[in-house]
Amino acid sequence: MPTDTILEHPGKRLSSKDLPKSIRLPFDTHSAISTLASIQNKKIYEVVIDIVENYVKYLPPQSKKFLIKNG
Repeated sequence: MPTDTILEHPGKRLSSKDLPKSIRLPFDTHSAISTLASIQNKKIYEVVIDIVENYVKYLPPQSKKFLIKNG
């Protein structure tokens, strides 16, 4: 299993056409993510990726194997 990154991400910077168009979140969650993005000088999708990476990192190995795609 990879140790540095859990999910594979493209090497190039993503544009809006490369990303899904929406995700439904409660307003307070969106505000928190938006604030984190502003503080870290990142795009909102980059913060969401960081959050998911951190969450998956602490899942038990049997749960991770369903998320990680080899090849």
